Amino acid sequence: MFIGGLSWDTSKKDLTEYLSRFGEVVGCTIETDPVTGRSRGFGFVHFKDASSVDKVLELKEHKLDGKLIDPKRAKALKWKEPPKKVFVGGLSPNTSEEQIKEYFGGFGIENIELPMDTKTNERRGLCFITYTDEEPVKKLLESRYHQIGSGKCEIKVAQPKEVYRQQQQQQNRHAPPYPANFCGFSKDWVSPCWPGSPDLMIHTPWPPKVNFILY
Repeated sequence: MFIGGLSWDTSKKDLTEYLSRFGEVVGCTIETDPVTGRSRGFGFVHFKDASSVDKVLELKEHKLDGKLIDPKRAKALKWKEPPKKVFVGGLSPNTSEEQIKEYFGGFGIENIELPMDTKTNERRGLCFITYTDEEPVKKLLESRYHQIGSGKCEIKVAQPKEVYRQQQQQQNRHAPPYPANFCGFSKDWVSPCWPGSPDLMIHTPWPPKVNFILY
């Protein structure tokens, strides 16, 4: 289950003890800000029996640590099609497109996108790569980090916005639009803040820990 509206003072133990009255809890997490360590006000609970979820939802109101909480049935995100696009972060702006093609070319590239900084008109330290099928993406994700040119780069799945919106529906409706460690650099893309772009950082708590990039 997704549990929203948690007090910042609520601990995993508190949440587990409260929900244990509805059934055996076999897993509980409260998401925290990776920088401050502060609770993001939501978490996830896994019951041993699915019937426990129904028992929780039968009760109209739940209050924990003096605050009304919002339990919901967690739904798995579904892709309309297998992921064929990856985000490459931490890429040196000096890495040429030829070097990128040379490194990733063996996987069957369909398209490479190299976003530009609209203020400086210089390349950003990232790129998006689209493949002809999902198999190259699976192979790339076997290793999170890749040495490309002079830099150590991080590979993540580039996720369609409509899939991301499914996740947002499970989160606190008062949550801000982007993660604390994310930077928006155009109306169509969102990427993690990499060194050198602190001016774009949004300093605000954010619910989910994500391992994908929007497009």
